[in-house]
Amino acid sequence: MKTVYLNGQPIRLTKEIGAGQEAVVYDMGHGQVAKIYRLPSDQYYAQSPEEQHAATARISMHQKKLSLFPTGLPSNIIAPSNLLTDKQGAIVGYVMPFITGAETLLKYGDMGYRQSLNISNNEIRDIFLQLHDTLKSLHSKKVIIGDFNDLNILVKNKNVYMIDTDSYQFGKFISTMYTEKFVDPLLCDLVKTGNDTIWTMAHSHNYNGDWYAFTALLFKSLLFVDPYGGIYKPKDTNKRMRQQLRASHRINVFDPEVIYPKHAYPYKVLDGALLHYFQNVFNKDLRGEFPQVLLKNMQWKMCNACGIEYATSKCPICNAGVMHSITPISVTGNVQIKEVFVTQGSILFATLQQGKLVYVYHENDQYKRENDSVIYTGNLSRSLHIAIHGSSTVVSESNTMLVIDASGQSKKICIDCVGTRPICDANDHEIFWVENGNIYKKNPLGLAYSSLSIGQCIVDNTLLWVGEKFGIGMYKAGDILQGFVFDGTSKVINDNVNLPFIKGQIIDVKTYLSNTTAWILIATKDQSKYINHCVILDKHGKILAHLHDEVTDQTWLSHIKGKSAVANYLFCPTDEGIMRVGIDVSGQVETKIFTGTENCVNEQSNLLVGPMGIYVIQRNKILLVSMK
Repeated sequence: MKTVYLNGQPIRLTKEIGAGQEAVVYDMGHGQVAKIYRLPSDQYYAQSPEEQHAATARISMHQKKLSLFPTGLPSNIIAPSNLLTDKQGAIVGYVMPFITGAETLLKYGDMGYRQSLNISNNEIRDIFLQLHDTLKSLHSKKVIIGDFNDLNILVKNKNVYMIDTDSYQFGKFISTMYTEKFVDPLLCDLVKTGNDTIWTMAHSHNYNGDWYAFTALLFKSLLFVDPYGGIYKPKDTNKRMRQQLRASHRINVFDPEVIYPKHAYPYKVLDGALLHYFQNVFNKDLRGEFPQVLLKNMQWKMCNACGIEYATSKCPICNAGVMHSITPISVTGNVQIKEVFVTQGSILFATLQQGKLVYVYHENDQYKRENDSVIYTGNLSRSLHIAIHGSSTVVSESNTMLVIDASGQSKKICIDCVGTRPICDANDHEIFWVENGNIYKKNPLGLAYSSLSIGQCIVDNTLLWVGEKFGIGMYKAGDILQGFVFDGTSKVINDNVNLPFIKGQIIDVKTYLSNTTAWILIATKDQSKYINHCVILDKHGKILAHLHDEVTDQTWLSHIKGKSAVANYLFCPTDEGIMRVGIDVSGQVETKIFTGTENCVNEQSNLLVGPMGIYVIQRNKILLVSMK
């Protein structure tokens, strides 16, 4: 709990909804949130004198900057509406509108998210047309975004909102924050630090830097790869370099020695004018306002044969055809691949229960189960979350969970929600959910009877996942991540699980459970870098390992989605094939690639490991991969 002052009146802030390197955000109710800056004495900075110094400078600057924040900006700029102070009158933060039900632009560069909800590149075009107008308007007011990235742009109902506006650059207030993926290379230099060389921002943000970031964001959102994505593998081994240094040499995805990610749309799907512009920006350092006509002229179509979108006169990947039916078994070496399901719609959720593949898909305005039974009829919703409970289907949205049985009868339950994520999960014999900060499971007699409470947590700030044998959850108290474990017979959770300190803004969390082990994967942004963490626990909550790595296109930890846990292993999709990851007794990572599986997976695939083999879940089909 924190007390701040608005116009001299005390306000108690109790409901934390987000936190990052610089500040903590609280829900104030009535459609408003408070962003409160971390003090230099904050425990978050305990091990970093440099960050303590930066916090002192930031708070000192905001004493003047916030009160001079530009007015007359577009309505989609989420600017400070009121200033918050401490008891002595020093500014400690500000009030701003709360944009609920929105997703970050980061999500729109995620192929799985986009394809499951049928979000086309024509919608991306429309989003960036809005973003273009917004950026032009800001520049006309002599405001520079500076740290222009895919986490400070929100999208809701196809409308764009800009957040973290207190870091904008205007007047004498210089912005020093940046994000490696989107910062203009012309603003950066190679700097020696001891025996190392780093690529860092060395010049102030400017208008051209904003337009460079706009172009890089558009590139990623259209093609599902960053301009400096892929893996650089030069024939001359003396030319090899760290991923972070490639921008200094302009070694981007257009370089013939960069291996392009398999999941990404090839850049030849772009129309010639846009492709030429991208190449001039990333290869030849062309700068200036992005030509809006390139956006307005973009028209994307979907190829019925290969499923890819293209903005050229015809699909550059294939010469058309219609959706194919299930193909015969194909064999490559010791690997056997078979399509077991194909739909003209979208597969929304799949899991294994008691070794059996079960799933939900949407086709012809109907939500269906794996036996083709219709759950209910309706348009594809972008905010629906799905779980499976035996023959019943758990459908949740915002603060409501609906359990629909095989006969079509349903039970409605109110639940907590974190952001846009309803907090509930299920396996074949149990359903668990969080309601008003209490963790419940289904009464053995059925949902018509009083549910059973097994523990307490924090309202609208708790996540949980359920496997076949046990479940795991976490909630955030200040900067502490508190974990808990439970199983189907638990009368109370075991909340003596102290998760390691995770620094930075938590973007997303995925958990994969076997019968004995949980792999918690946490995506974060810490200062200028995107970093993924992996915390491995046994079913009793004992931490076995904590790994972390910068997000590149070169490791199994570069993506947190699509994995599957079995026994003490995690199976991961990569462009090289299916990889098995394990931890030895000393905590070291051991990996194995299954040769012959590279033709059926890429790093964006979704895996389910079962007794019959490994299922690969794609947008509209499911493959079964068997290895002799």
